[in-house]
Amino acid sequence: MHKDMVTLEALKSTKVELLEHFEKTIKKIEAKSLELEKANAELRSRVDALEAKIVNLTAGPDPAFKRLSFIGFKSGSDLERIACVSNFMSSNFPGITVLVGNIMRGPRSARVLTTIVFVEFADSDVRNVVLSQIRSRNLSSTFGGQTVKIKPALTAVIGSRMWP
Repeated sequence: MHKDMVTLEALKSTKVELLEHFEKTIKKIEAKSLELEKANAELRSRVDALEAKIVNLTAGPDPAFKRLSFIGFKSGSDLERIACVSNFMSSNFPGITVLVGNIMRGPRSARVLTTIVFVEFADSDVRNVVLSQIRSRNLSSTFGGQTVKIKPALTAVIGSRMWP
């Protein structure tokens, strides 16, 4: 035989080697494709969550920027708590109109008081001036013998970062 001639056995052997190589390559590509699909799904989920937050942020201003939280009410009815905070505001900041309310949690049919009462001002500038005065005059509030902390309200974004 001629030295440059290819035999049928050599062709079959080369064919088997090529098929094995192609199968290994295809399996690697399939595995990488699955890995990329999983990573893409995770990224899509993160993007969807971020887009939802943007929609929520652009839906309107967060009322927390206009609020102070009075934190630490361990007892008392909802009206007693509101009266306590209303009295604090009227005695320390007469003439400033505020909205006072309780922070509640739970389904509508079974709402429960939290330890927080909020005060909402006309805008964030008024809230900031009042907060500054509370700090500079070292004002505090008590209810049922307990000191109630006065802090800026948490925004929706900050609240969403906190564990339940």
